[in-house]
Amino acid sequence: MVINKPVPFNFLHGNMVQVNPLDGEAYPFPCQGRWDYVEAVTPVVAGTTTLVNFTGGAQHGGGSCQFAITYDWPPPIDKRRWKTIYTIIGGCPVSSNSGNLPSLGQQPQYAGREDADHCGNDGGDFCIRQFDVPIPKNLRNGNATFAWTWFNNMGNREMYMNCAPISISGGTDNEAYFEKLPSLFVANIPGECSMRHEMGVFNIPNPGVYGRHQLVYFRFGHFSTDHSRYASHSFSYQTVYPWFTRRIFFIFLAS
Repeated sequence: MVINKPVPFNFLHGNMVQVNPLDGEAYPFPCQGRWDYVEAVTPVVAGTTTLVNFTGGAQHGGGSCQFAITYDWPPPIDKRRWKTIYTIIGGCPVSSNSGNLPSLGQQPQYAGREDADHCGNDGGDFCIRQFDVPIPKNLRNGNATFAWTWFNNMGNREMYMNCAPISISGGTDNEAYFEKLPSLFVANIPGECSMRHEMGVFNIPNPGVYGRHQLVYFRFGHFSTDHSRYASHSFSYQTVYPWFTRRIFFIFLAS
């Protein structure tokens, strides 16, 4: 899988971004080592959302995703300089019961990458989902790099990462809020921890304040299974357990 919105570096030209996981060699952290060709800079407005959509033919039953930004250039190898703004536990970029979707074949508009049916929303089954990711209102204005990372549900324990150039407006003139955000979680690459093969959907530790869970959507201490109500859902994990145990403890945030 790769993101197609926001438009990643090297999407259609140069040393193109690939569907492969990070491996520390041909596809290093961060960003597969690919940020030399800017296809487009996506404008985002702090306090609103930005659309994230995907292309690809091997969805591995979804999994867990994070969305992060950095202001450093070039994109830093220090994971502490990548700050998480949103986390999705399970159901990203497809539902956990979807497996690998039937391919629609190679798509010329995506430089021959395979694709599958798209849901057109964030909650469909047996289709590739898309997500409106909230952009915190207190982020610093200016150029930044947006990252999507993915820990797949089925198959080898891997980490995927794509990066896209963005321009933030409507925010602040300092990085005080940015510096308080949790660092991006990194695993399954050389020098980092590795997950057990049987873990399935992974509960990302220290996911931050904003995000969603494939079973329950959170907002200010309330929960719902209504997909339309997740715009600013807050959650926090007291501890992290493998998904298959179902032993998940939540701290409900008071409004």
